[in-house]
Amino acid sequence: MRISFLRYKAYRDEQARLHAEWREREDARQAAIARGDSNPPPAEPDPTAEKEIGILGLLKFLMLVALGMLLAGKFVTGEWMWGRGDGAWASVRKLWPVQQRLFSERLLGTFNGGEPDRPIYIAVRVCIGSFFCSLSLCCVVCGGGVRELPGPTSRPGLTD
Repeated sequence: MRISFLRYKAYRDEQARLHAEWREREDARQAAIARGDSNPPPAEPDPTAEKEIGILGLLKFLMLVALGMLLAGKFVTGEWMWGRGDGAWASVRKLWPVQQRLFSERLLGTFNGGEPDRPIYIAVRVCIGSFFCSLSLCCVVCGGGVRELPGPTSRPGLTD
């Protein structure tokens, strides 16, 4: 404990000496300017002044944290985005909320293909999406992704 105090005292003494030397040079500079000297000594920053971080320092810190998170993800999980292989963090669209519409059973029943200008909607596990069929499979576009309807029972009832 005593050694730490002595080191701190030596540090404070050194800082006081540096500040006193800087103050002498600054006073000599101000005196030269007051005399009207055509070539006064250049201004020097105070060597003991605390340095302010500023916006660039903050930006540098945030970039280093992001780089550290990427490297830690690669080290821990083997993937850059911490095992999120589906790109959920890389895609801004998935992070932004999408406009969703709440359907009642009666309203959903009106989108049955009876009117040619309205789409056909089908509910699969509480997700309502546009329905389309090709020769090989039937799919539902739900929440931005395409899901195939499983099994042979889905095709005959939906394609006729």
